[in-house]
Amino acid sequence: MLFGKYDPEKMQELMEKFGIKSEKIDADEVIIKLKNKKMSIVLKKPDILLTYVMDRKVYQISAAPKKKKA
Repeated sequence: MLFGKYDPEKMQELMEKFGIKSEKIDADEVIIKLKNKKMSIVLKKPDILLTYVMDRKVYQISAAPKKKKA
């Protein structure tokens, strides 16, 4: 870690103090349709974290991508 030991409980406390809430979303896949419509990106078994920051929803998605022709 860049700033020393990571304490999950302390991090959660700080996030709550600043009004930041987060939750995990359970999903089988995420499909991103590209504007050129020639290809989509399919993310199977993604890890999704929804974070609420200052009246905005921020989705963080991580998974191994697989490109698929539309």
